[in-house]
Amino acid sequence: MSPIRPSSGAHRPSRMYEYGTVVELAANTYMVVGRLLNPAQGEADVANAIVHRAGDMLYVIDSGATPSFRPFLLDAIGKAGAFEHVVLINTHGHPDHCGNNDLVMGLEVSSREHYMSRDDDALADGYLAALTAAFEGVAGYIPGIDDPAAEARGLLDLFAPLEESVHTRQAIESRPETPVTIGELNTTGWVFGDDDVVALQTAAHTPGELIVYLPKVKLLHVSDELVSYYQAFPEADPDQAINVFDHVRQAATGDDVESLTDGHTFEIYREVTDHVQAYIDGYETYDKVVRDLLAAAPDGLTVAELIEATGKAPEMKSTPGGPNPSGGFFGAMQALKKLKQLNAVSTGGDRATERFSLPS
Repeated sequence: MSPIRPSSGAHRPSRMYEYGTVVELAANTYMVVGRLLNPAQGEADVANAIVHRAGDMLYVIDSGATPSFRPFLLDAIGKAGAFEHVVLINTHGHPDHCGNNDLVMGLEVSSREHYMSRDDDALADGYLAALTAAFEGVAGYIPGIDDPAAEARGLLDLFAPLEESVHTRQAIESRPETPVTIGELNTTGWVFGDDDVVALQTAAHTPGELIVYLPKVKLLHVSDELVSYYQAFPEADPDQAINVFDHVRQAATGDDVESLTDGHTFEIYREVTDHVQAYIDGYETYDKVVRDLLAAAPDGLTVAELIEATGKAPEMKSTPGGPNPSGGFFGAMQALKKLKQLNAVSTGGDRATERFSLPS
């Protein structure tokens, strides 16, 4: 497998729930706790799922992945109480969020609806190609990625079997979009039921990324928009990410949001504005550190040198790591994306020795 290693642990939650724990967030509202990626143990990462019942409606936000997660998800659904209708919302098209969709769509109920943004259809339906391209994008810049296609296939196989229930999926854009106000955030989104669930398209982690707000319990679930202070994958948009951080902070300003959850850290955050501010600070700190490192290197830096120097920078020690690891595959994707964002100038040539500098 690729050189993926655990996160540095900076800014980790003070309490980490164990894999499969069903955490009661509010009345009839539960988080089913996922886990981090661990290829050495043959374990896919599994996103947290949210289960929320309002009257006879059951809302499931993401379905996790792998057979091991299914009994935990069923446990949460059972705890939610009696319902007649099911709405499944996939926050985006990555496999760790939609691998057990068939379980939710197979519940014996009067009606079922399943939504995801159409902007993520191509990603969800062609994820092996997208993942292979991601490995190809960093191969050579760091050691250990000799066969990108095999690396991608090996990583994706950890999620098997993927039961995404593609035939039930509808574009959330097919629903009417309405004005939405959460705290100081004024935007538009999709409202379900009697103001039961509000979905907003944020589009930083993936083009179709959604975050979900539960007004009656004042919970904001931001899925993978807080996977890192700087989004690494090729399909992510770091320029949009900083906007999303600010939008989440606006939403949490006031009394409308009392708690926040995300896709890959296993805690409930109550000091929401402070938590999100740390990501804004992390984004800005990373930008400054990379700029300073490049400015101090007249001959430029290789990607490997930039990753190493960034990791050693004292300013980076207190930045929120998020669940994305800080080195290896993820670190290389992040560094390359940052260099592109800065319009860095390249010497070209062999990737291992290619050097990057700030534009003059």
